Amino acid sequence: MRRIWKLNTPLLALALTVPAEIAFCLVGFIAGRMGRPGEPSRRGCNPRVPWVSSLSLGRRLTMRTPIIIAFSVSLLGVTSCSRFSSSGIPASLNSDTPMLMAGHAQGIKLAPGSSGEEFGSRYFETERRFYTTLSSGKIEQLLAAYRREIEHIMTSAGAEIRERGITGTSNNVQDFSFGYTWGGTDGIVRVFSFTSTNNEAQIVMVCYEHQSTAG
Repeated sequence: MRRIWKLNTPLLALALTVPAEIAFCLVGFIAGRMGRPGEPSRRGCNPRVPWVSSLSLGRRLTMRTPIIIAFSVSLLGVTSCSRFSSSGIPASLNSDTPMLMAGHAQGIKLAPGSSGEEFGSRYFETERRFYTTLSSGKIEQLLAAYRREIEHIMTSAGAEIRERGITGTSNNVQDFSFGYTWGGTDGIVRVFSFTSTNNEAQIVMVCYEHQSTAG
């Protein structure tokens, strides 16, 4: 049920309309089969009370079917047209692969982490948490390599990096960020680290894109 309420408005309307139509058909069919209480027969019913036969009901539903189909198709069309066009960078960063590539030389191991995403008609956001253990070197060296890996992913996707932020130095990184543009999209990447020991840490990556107000 929670997934249904998280749907975009057109999809939510479609999800609620179809069950309502099915319920309407079922109630109409039962009414047509049973008639009204006190009606002796189909021929002897009160002429002022219209008889809902299964045949007439079928004709009504047949007439309603094209309307339902047209309404559903139009809703799906609106949804597809309004879907945000992402650069693909948030989805690419919401993966273990960039972190594993960055930490390969240090013998990195990842414990089960967490990830999520959220999107709308004008934005797309992903978040990923890594729990890392290194066989050699320091976490700051891992973050420096991870920073280079993220920058490579962004430029390969055709993004133009407008801003760079860093805590530490280029080879000894604690936190960092990027601001970028891609087509009519503005984006930002932020990475934070929380070190528990010299070789264990929690690293959080957040990537957010939205439609540019100038686009």
